[in-house]
Amino acid sequence: VALFFYAGHGIAVNGTNYLLPVDADLKSEMDVKLGAAINVDLTLEQTMADAKVKLVFLDACRDNPFAAKIRSAKATRSVTVSSGLAEMKSG
Repeated sequence: VALFFYAGHGIAVNGTNYLLPVDADLKSEMDVKLGAAINVDLTLEQTMADAKVKLVFLDACRDNPFAAKIRSAKATRSVTVSSGLAEMKSG
């Protein structure tokens, strides 16, 4: 049995969910992708891959304090930044 619990801020950028450390300072999409935030799917895959029973509890805030910064950062393509986490599918 594997258990994963997180309480704090979570964001979705282009449909991918990320968890934010307390000291996160995101200014652009690249900050998110280069490790300032934690990719939920990758983390769950790495930590729970061998478990037969997987319990995931995400208590993430529905507001995204970095959404405006990430959207307004000069980017070469459009970025979709959601309020809170994107829908996650169960196995």
